[in-house]
Amino acid sequence: FLDPIGAAVAPDGNVYVGQAGFNSQATDAQVPVLKFNPSGALLDSFVLPTGTRGTDWIELSANQRTLYYTSEDTTVRRYNVCTRSALPDFATGLTAPYCYALRLRPNGELMVACQDAVHRLSALGANLRTYTRQSIGETDAGGLFALNLDPDGTSFWTAGLNSGSVFRVDIEGAKIDMQTLLSKEALRGAVPYGGMTHQEFLDMVTPDDVRGYAAFSNAEGITVAATSIA
Repeated sequence: FLDPIGAAVAPDGNVYVGQAGFNSQATDAQVPVLKFNPSGALLDSFVLPTGTRGTDWIELSANQRTLYYTSEDTTVRRYNVCTRSALPDFATGLTAPYCYALRLRPNGELMVACQDAVHRLSALGANLRTYTRQSIGETDAGGLFALNLDPDGTSFWTAGLNSGSVFRVDIEGAKIDMQTLLSKEALRGAVPYGGMTHQEFLDMVTPDDVRGYAAFSNAEGITVAATSIA
């Protein structure tokens, strides 16, 4: 092996193992995905197109045909193990600089952990949600590394590369930051047509029974809203 990192187990018990290689100079041929039977005998080897670090973390689709994998860059790649052919990239331009562990949800969505964020991707590869390292609670600059789905189907687990911290995150209920809620323009003042007006913002953060008596400045209103959302 050359630094095996990820593994995927097929329903028949066969195991696929990805290899990162010991440095970024490893060629594709040096870091193939290896396929073993349940007894550990090597059945096959697949040479895949790679990025910075080999075949690294891998995940097998439910139909056992498509292998999803990361290569410690910002792309999720795909490979058809039946036709032995590379497929179009599943997702590109994820949070730099590195992406690592990935897991498929039963609905076809894919969760992938990058150093500074976890991405929730649709079955077509579109980014549905970004959970930043800071919003998850990881303060170490080494960032996130691991990712696994919880059996409850509504949350995932991730962990820091160097910190030793482990986090459980609700897929639908992660904290919303004010910039996402109001947009950068709203935080600066007037917003373009279709955005939230200043009065609408005040109405949102002010209880009905005290409207007209509790006027907030922008900074105070943001504090109230953030406290309400947290």
